[in-house]
Amino acid sequence: MLVFTFYPDQPKREFISPNGSLKATVVVRAGGGGFAPYCNVLVYVQPSTEMSPRSEFTVFEGDCVTIQDFDTKVTWLADDRLRSASRPSLAT
Repeated sequence: MLVFTFYPDQPKREFISPNGSLKATVVVRAGGGGFAPYCNVLVYVQPSTEMSPRSEFTVFEGDCVTIQDFDTKVTWLADDRLRSASRPSLAT
């Protein structure tokens, strides 16, 4: 089960590539209150020297319900290859 901090654009976790040149950052965007709540998870892969995620580095975006224990499902396979896992949306 994931527990989210409900502040816009809060990095949840960073994963550094084996050689340290890239990082994958998981970001949770959530808010909206009771009438229009939203929760999205984004994954950015960018040079490790970049301080904050930018849209041009987005490699995955999905509703929070599509993410299944993302902390344990992001793995660097090589210096330039990343594996991430999600499950299909429950929406029909």
